Amino acid sequence: MAAPQPTPTASTQPTPSPTPDPTADWKSYNLDLYTIKLPSGWNHQNTTGDPIKFTSEKLQIEIHQEKTALSLPDFVAASKENTVGLWGEEIGWQQEEIAVNQQKAIRVTFQKPLSNYVLYYFKNEPISTAAAIAFSLDFKNNPDLTNQILSTFKFLDQETIPAISTEELSLGWYYGQKDQKKPNTPANWIYTEAGRSSCWHEPNTQCGFLPD
Repeated sequence: MAAPQPTPTASTQPTPSPTPDPTADWKSYNLDLYTIKLPSGWNHQNTTGDPIKFTSEKLQIEIHQEKTALSLPDFVAASKENTVGLWGEEIGWQQEEIAVNQQKAIRVTFQKPLSNYVLYYFKNEPISTAAAIAFSLDFKNNPDLTNQILSTFKFLDQETIPAISTEELSLGWYYGQKDQKKPNTPANWIYTEAGRSSCWHEPNTQCGFLPD
């Protein structure tokens, strides 16, 4: 008589732990048409205007944005023409198409005297805006930090924000948070933080109640 066989037991596989997000406790900056996160302790020279500048002991970042109807490759080609015209062919402009956080981008590196710079170009087609992010200082020895910062960059979804109306242009203001600037808002309008009454307005106009 055959010996009874042991009842097989189901093996359990350990559940892999989720990879922690290294940027989870970083500070978010919502700047007009895009957002980016940075570690604590960074200094910013300005968070309005162009370019936006952030610095730390290891890296310096400058972010330029520009309205343009050009495609991303054509915008980069125009930028290359301007840069080479200013610095000369010896800068050794080298570019490659990459993906950053599922966004198409073009990365540009240089030889001396610009070898301490690297540029990343992005384009948001729906709102016809291009952005160029320049890293300098010691980015070559901090590739992980550079890539982590890049992974947090994204354009704000402005497709759901209606364009400024004729009435709002006449009034000279409208309610909205800093990341709710409406398309076609005049370039000289400024943002005033006032909680739920925050608004965008002309420099010499105060926000007030809408007329009945």
